[in-house]
Amino acid sequence: LWNLTAGKRHACDESNASRTQLFNIVKGEWDEELCGLFNVRLTSLPEVSPSAGIFGRTLNAAPLPDGLPVCALVGDSHAALFGHGVSSPGTVKATYGTGSSLMTLLPKFRRPTKDAVVTIAWNVAHRTYALEGNILVSASVLPWAAKWLGLDGDPAKVDALARTVEDSSGVFMVPAMAGLGAPHWDARARGVVCGLTFNAEAGHLARAAMESIAFQVCDVFASMRAQSSAPLECLLADGGPSDNDWLMSLQADFLGAPVWQGKIAEASALGAAGMAGIAAGVWRDVGEFATLPRPRREFPPSMSSQRREHLLSGWRAAVDRTLFSPDNGRNFSSHQHGGMS
Repeated sequence: LWNLTAGKRHACDESNASRTQLFNIVKGEWDEELCGLFNVRLTSLPEVSPSAGIFGRTLNAAPLPDGLPVCALVGDSHAALFGHGVSSPGTVKATYGTGSSLMTLLPKFRRPTKDAVVTIAWNVAHRTYALEGNILVSASVLPWAAKWLGLDGDPAKVDALARTVEDSSGVFMVPAMAGLGAPHWDARARGVVCGLTFNAEAGHLARAAMESIAFQVCDVFASMRAQSSAPLECLLADGGPSDNDWLMSLQADFLGAPVWQGKIAEASALGAAGMAGIAAGVWRDVGEFATLPRPRREFPPSMSSQRREHLLSGWRAAVDRTLFSPDNGRNFSSHQHGGMS
């Protein structure tokens, strides 16, 4: 906004402000105690506004002409949820990428739990809160696996190799290379590959890498389902990896719930445009924008509940192996010094 208005407006919206760890998401203002903790001067922070409104007009922002109103500011994942047309609790959105973000609206503010964070989804007419879970390593496991398997670092080759086998033959890969995010929040966790037998082949390892993306989404979805006051019956998917029909089918099977694959490539851009349209009077309100037709494809689950629970049980056991615990003798920090734990 600063650049678009040639320095005439230093502002952000509440969804972006809530990302800084300096914003009081209940009062809707910068928090003096938090700013003091991080040694940030309040006077250096931008003015905070609702997500939809006239923030200023373009000036010296070629190739844009001068005078265009800037009508919306919103966080990336938040905008994707809005772009899907979600306007009330009861639906979970998953944005697949190098990491993944799941988000579902809350009826009102509530304190976060150890499993997920509470964020400001947006402020369009009123402040709206959401429950969010972030997965640290999602599709970024694929180029790593491609290099590891000698596939020239090409994620597409991992996908192709994974489809050559009917299942992972009991092999599980937990990509905790940077720790685990939601719902475990264990920065000291480290990745594992387990369940190896003499029957395991490269295809099983490739499939385990692909499946790890869907399994992690299941963990966050299950956590949100347990915490939600509204039934969560489907998952809305966006982001580059969501274009993979096979992955979306796996996701539906592991969830035991339908997955709706968005056919608009950039849900975040659509959401930001929707907010701008409301501010500019193109749509009356959030409800009208939410009712616009959106091309989607449904992937219903086809896996038996017994098979699903068997796989999820194996996955949970694999995750347990990654978690840091002073009681189980694992101290992954010793790896940095060449030690074995």
